[in-house]
Order: sequence, then structure tokens, then C-alpha cells
Amino acid sequence: MKTLYVTDLDGTLLRSNERTSDFTNQTINKLVDMGMVFSYATARSFKTAHKVTAGMSAEFPVIVYNGTLIVDNLTGEILISHFFDDAEKKKYFMI
Repeated sequence: MKTLYVTDLDGTLLRSNERTSDFTNQTINKLVDMGMVFSYATARSFKTAHKVTAGMSAEFPVIVYNGTLIVDNLTGEILISHFFDDAEKKKYFMI
């Protein structure tokens, strides 16, 4: 059986400098190499979340914009999106 670990970023995984530490990155990468499935959920955008978690080499989808999007962490491709309507979508993406 695999273990899924999902964490928040701000106030949980990130340090006071709004970055993950080398120790955190190495630990998560090692656990993923051993078979753990890892992801994070955040209110941040994919771009800012990806920036502050630089150093995590794991391949995992992440949950961003408070669950509005699930994004492929390697490609940035939106895998799942949830909006109430097109107006709500335009608010987030300025379409």
C-alpha cells in the first residue's frame, strides 16, 4: 500500500523566508523515491507555489487557488478546474 501525504504550504511546510528548506526538500524527495505519494494544497497560484517549493524534484500534481485547480507540477498543465461560472473563471485568469 502506498502512502499519500498532502500538506499546506504557508505556516506548515514553508519557513519564515517563504521557502522550503534544503532538509525539507531532501526528505520529501527521498520519501517520494521510496514510494510515498506527495502533494500540497495551497491558496497560492501555481506560479508562486512552484517558486517557493523549488528543490523538490518529485513528480506530483498540486492543488492551488484553494482547490480551484489541480495542476501537473512538472508541466504546469491544468488537470482539473472547478469554477462556478465563466465570470468566476475570468476573475482568476483575467480572460
